[in-house]
Amino acid sequence: MPEKPVIFLVSEDPAISLAFKQVADSLSLELVEMEAGRPVVAQAKTAEPRCIIIDDNLSGEDWKALYHSLCREMSYTFVPILVVVDPARAEDAVEAIEAGLVDVLVKPLGPVSLKPRLKAMLQIKAIHDELDEERSMLEQKLNEERSLREQLAALNEELKKLSTTDSLTGLANQRYLTDWLKTEFEVVSRYDMPLAAIMMDLDNFKAVNDEHGHLFGDHVLKEVAGIIIEQSRRADVAARYGGEEFAIILPNTDGYSAAHLANRIHSAIREHTFEDGRHSVRITASFGISTFPSEEVRSARELLEMADRALYAAKDRGRDCVVSWSELEG
Repeated sequence: MPEKPVIFLVSEDPAISLAFKQVADSLSLELVEMEAGRPVVAQAKTAEPRCIIIDDNLSGEDWKALYHSLCREMSYTFVPILVVVDPARAEDAVEAIEAGLVDVLVKPLGPVSLKPRLKAMLQIKAIHDELDEERSMLEQKLNEERSLREQLAALNEELKKLSTTDSLTGLANQRYLTDWLKTEFEVVSRYDMPLAAIMMDLDNFKAVNDEHGHLFGDHVLKEVAGIIIEQSRRADVAARYGGEEFAIILPNTDGYSAAHLANRIHSAIREHTFEDGRHSVRITASFGISTFPSEEVRSARELLEMADRALYAAKDRGRDCVVSWSELEG
């Protein structure tokens, strides 16, 4: 059988105890009687009664102090608290209702009048519990929705990153670079600002894959990307353009500064030993540079094309060098 709902009575008056005992039995409630000075608050927190009744005539204890202790320590839930008072002190007790006291019962008590009052307190408690449960469920749903929104935002951010980033090197991918460059080129064209592009290709990279395997080849590509990031400025946009080919766009940069960066990256790659504990290689790279403004460059596509042509010229010159398109124009 389910346990009976519990109500607490703090009183030393046998008549009050008897009246509440009769009503509790008729309502199938378990009456827990406690005397003043006992750990009422601690036991109430443990038993979680449906209602607490306090006699105002307690030896050695102020019922108001007990009432305030109960309110403070059980603020996490609602428990109706009634005070049973002598008629002469009824007005003083009624004033306490404004501070949160639920009801005042005036002595003498009888089961006939007491039963509906106690039933009303239990109904109030039930309504509060139902509201608390609904509030808890609502908070849970809100937390679940908040969590789902956070997961969705993280997923969208990851999808955005995947759509714009090369998964192996962490650099931008070709699509992002070309889309971004179109917008950037419109800006520099409108305000007559310089813009440079570097195309670079690792020399004889197929031999690295053939001799050491594609996993080590991927390792080399990651480290090359790290060198590019380390040597580039924060404003520069670097991308893996395809295979072992990389592109770097340098906003507000002329040909001389672009060549300086290309030579730094060129030297850093030449001087770096690529190793993973099992394999070790030294590699070189070829570079092509194009700049805007230039008579040959009228669009973002042409800026990349000119840099690519300069890269092929570097390959024709024997690789492992930096060639600017301006040299070929002359």
